[in-house]
Amino acid sequence: MSDLTLYLDNALGFLLNESDLEEKPLIFLIDKTKGPSDFINQLKIDLGRQEFSHVKVVSSMLIKGGKTVATKGLNEKWNGFPLKKELKALFKGRVEIISEADFRVRKHIRGKGIEIVISLDHTIKSYLFMDGLLLPGFFLEESHYFANMSYEQVINMEGRAALGHPCWEDYLEKALGLWKKLFPLARIIIIGSEVRFIKSKTIKKKAKVINDDEWLS
Repeated sequence: MSDLTLYLDNALGFLLNESDLEEKPLIFLIDKTKGPSDFINQLKIDLGRQEFSHVKVVSSMLIKGGKTVATKGLNEKWNGFPLKKELKALFKGRVEIISEADFRVRKHIRGKGIEIVISLDHTIKSYLFMDGLLLPGFFLEESHYFANMSYEQVINMEGRAALGHPCWEDYLEKALGLWKKLFPLARIIIIGSEVRFIKSKTIKKKAKVINDDEWLS
C-alpha cells in the first residue's frame, strides 16, 4: 500500500506550496454551501476503492482533537465534524492531520512568549501563539480599523490596489502601531505575498518581515 497526501482547501485564501510536501498532493476544494457528508461521499467516489498505509491531510480548517472547529464561512454542519475518524474509517489506514498553522506558519516562530503572525495575501490571516501553542479563535483581521472597515478590507491585496502603494503602506504602518499597543510584549511576524511590497523602515523595525518565496503564488 502507498501513502497519500490530501490537501483540503476551504477556498478562504490558503495558498499551497507543493514543494513543502514529500509527494504531490491530491487537492480537494470544499464547497462552502455543502456539508461534510457530501465531501466524504465525493472522496468515496474518487478514492474509496484504494487502500493507503498512511494518509497525510493538510487542512486549511482549524482541527482540534480530530474535529473541525472555527469553520467560519463554511456550511454549519462542518462545525465539530469528526474529520479524522471519518477519514480513518474510509481509508482503513493511519491518518495524520496537519493544520495550516502547523504546516505554513509555525516554522516562522520561536516558540517563546507571545507571538503574532500576520499573513498578507489576497486576504489577511492572523495567528496568536503563546509559548509555541496556537490559540484558536483569534481573528485580528476582522477588527474595525477605521470608518467601519476592517483591517482585512484595508491592507490586503485589494486594499493596496485600491488605495495605491504609499497610502496602503501608511495604513499598514499605523495598523502595526495599534497592534503593538494591544500586544506590547508580542513579537510580530509579517509574511505573505504582499510582503515584497513593504519598503518602510518603520514597519521593519516594529515587526519581523519575512519575504518568503513560498507565499508568492
